[in-house]
Amino acid sequence: MTATKTAPYLAPAEERIVVLMAQGHRYAAIAAQLYITPDTVKSYRRRAMKHVGARTTSELIALAIGYRLIPAGVALPAPPTPAVPK
Repeated sequence: MTATKTAPYLAPAEERIVVLMAQGHRYAAIAAQLYITPDTVKSYRRRAMKHVGARTTSELIALAIGYRLIPAGVALPAPPTPAVPK
């Protein structure tokens, strides 16, 4: 019998932080929008990283998308377009 890996759980505040970070918002902007301090934003990010097993913010966002922890329909920024040499 093989063990199935279940998706980690993010608290609602952690999920909001991850979604806003995935949308490209900075700590200060997230803090202002949610009426919390930037240190609280960093704390939620650290807790979310621990829950999903991420070592970096980029990995946190990628894993959250992979585990479908970021709700469907959330607008994420488009990837940058490569520069075309002239």
